Order: sequence, then C-alpha cells, then structure tokens
Amino acid sequence: MKNIILFFCFLFVTNVAIVAQSSQEGDYVFIDVENEERLRDIIMQFNDYVVYMDIWATWCAACINEFKYKKGLDEHIKNKDVKLLYIAIDRPERKEQWKEMIVKYDLKGYHIFASTNLENQLRDVFGYNQGTLDFPHFTIFKKNSDIGVKDAMWPNSKQSLYTQIDGFLK
Repeated sequence: MKNIILFFCFLFVTNVAIVAQSSQEGDYVFIDVENEERLRDIIMQFNDYVVYMDIWATWCAACINEFKYKKGLDEHIKNKDVKLLYIAIDRPERKEQWKEMIVKYDLKGYHIFASTNLENQLRDVFGYNQGTLDFPHFTIFKKNSDIGVKDAMWPNSKQSLYTQIDGFLK
C-alpha cells in the first residue's frame, strides 16, 4: 500500500483550495473548486507555466488509453516550466473511482473533479454543437494563461505533442 501524506494549502488570490497527496510514485494535487470558480481563475494559478490540460472521464476508454503515454510526457516536461492539469467531468458518485484511477495510472499533476458550473464553462469554451464535448480533450495554455492551442495533440502523438508544448516555452 502506498504511503500517502495529506496536507492543505489555501490560495488567497482566489477561492481555490488545493489538497495535495504525495506518494512514492509521484505527486497528485487535488484542486477543490467552488461552484462559482471560473476556468480562467484556475489557469491563472499556473501563471508563468505552460499548462497542458486533459479533460477526461472515468468511463472513457479513449481517455484511459491515453494514460499509457503519460510517462513519456512526464519525462519530456521534467525540469521545464510545464504543468499538467487533469479535469474530470463525471457523475458525483464516481469521485472515489476518479481518485483511485489517478493513483493507479500515476497521473502526476493537478486534478479537478469538475463542478456543474466548471463543466458548463468547459463545454462552452471547448465544445461544439451546443456544448458537445469530445473525450478526451487536450488544450495547451500559454504562460500568460491564454489558450495557446484549443485542440492540442494527444499524448499518443509523442514527439509532435512535445514539439507543440516546447513551442510555448520560448
């Protein structure tokens, strides 16, 4: 069984509470957003970093398949100004399964279980045809928190994704 240490850190700039879990395999940071939280406020917490955002769901086979390519991505961004942000859109009763999957697939980075408000924002910004959102969905945010690539490369594209991310580090 993995040793997990919990600690709390509250950010006073916005109403975002961060709960971090560390294990021997990597770091998993859970961000608790309140219903009124805006995507922009969340992304601004990573100002000065490029953010690679993965929108996924526990029931999504394509999402889970992409997780096997995350080790290469983790290695590529090591010691670079890049943060990984995973946002799950799912039913509330799947929240425990969501946490278990993060550890099982060793998804190092920041994790949000989307509130209804945040889900609606994601559908408005990244969806099509009146809010339809494909899973998984990947986006790159620039260091100034603006969207760099709305429909970024998937982790399975490996070097093409790495080049896409690196283009925002200059």
